[in-house]
Amino acid sequence: MSRILKFLSPSCRGFAMALPMAVLAAYLLWLGGKGEDQMGAASAEKANQSNRVIAVCVGEEIAAGRTGTACIGRFARPCQRREDMRSQPDQVECTQREFVLWTGLMNGELRAFKALISDEKKRTALARSQALWRAYHQENCRLAYALLSDAALAERTGSWCSLRLTAYRALELSAWRRRLSGQ
Repeated sequence: MSRILKFLSPSCRGFAMALPMAVLAAYLLWLGGKGEDQMGAASAEKANQSNRVIAVCVGEEIAAGRTGTACIGRFARPCQRREDMRSQPDQVECTQREFVLWTGLMNGELRAFKALISDEKKRTALARSQALWRAYHQENCRLAYALLSDAALAERTGSWCSLRLTAYRALELSAWRRRLSGQ
């Protein structure tokens, strides 16, 4: 228990991942755990529009024979350019919002990919690959906190790292899924 509490303390570099993960969990619950009648039509439409920004971009990129990497930052960058989103916390929030969108896409691709695999050895290999990717993601994105003395810069760099790596993983899983399904 003390290890968990230490991980969640602001003095621990692991705290950098705790906040985005908590935001992700809350956002995914908000998106999937409530019906439109409970959260209001306007809020539901706003969430759906945010998800569509990325999903439509990726679909268009794939249809054009491209990888979809041009879609990374499609939500965060315009959000960060808004006049009311100029503060450090607001800038990080924009990045974290897109991180949540890519995480949802990545998890959807992972589920769809798993559904195509019936061989247990291949399913185990995919699970091992995903676990190793998660470990790499966490350690690589924590590096900014270890290397940069400017905490604000470290936070921006770390959150952008999480967004970018998650987006790349979502696109990678999508490519594998399409390849296995013959698309």
